[in-house]
Amino acid sequence: MHCRGTSSTTNTPSYTLIHRVDFDSSAHRIRQRHTLRRHTYSLYLYYSQMYWYRQLPGEGMKQIVFTTTTPPHKYESGFSEDKFPAQKNDPQTGSLTVEKLLPEDSGVYFCAVSQHSDTGD
Repeated sequence: MHCRGTSSTTNTPSYTLIHRVDFDSSAHRIRQRHTLRRHTYSLYLYYSQMYWYRQLPGEGMKQIVFTTTTPPHKYESGFSEDKFPAQKNDPQTGSLTVEKLLPEDSGVYFCAVSQHSDTGD
């Protein structure tokens, strides 16, 4: 799954709806993992910081992990690298995998990107 990046003159993250992950208990074949990928298509913008979020039905959006091209990535409480391995190998791309899908993993997954800004403040 791919999503398009948006360019901006500010350093605020650009949010993009990525993908809805639904668990189908009646399926004959249960997938063991699901990978979300995010590619930025701006010609001159490179996003060194990427945030991944999940919104479960009836709940607010929660941050899963903050990634950069230089690990380790920062996982929020309640989320682990074992369950949600993330990759950010270069400024243009990033991915989040949901391992061992369960019914409680059903929800909407988002990513946000931000350009690094070193203001010297």
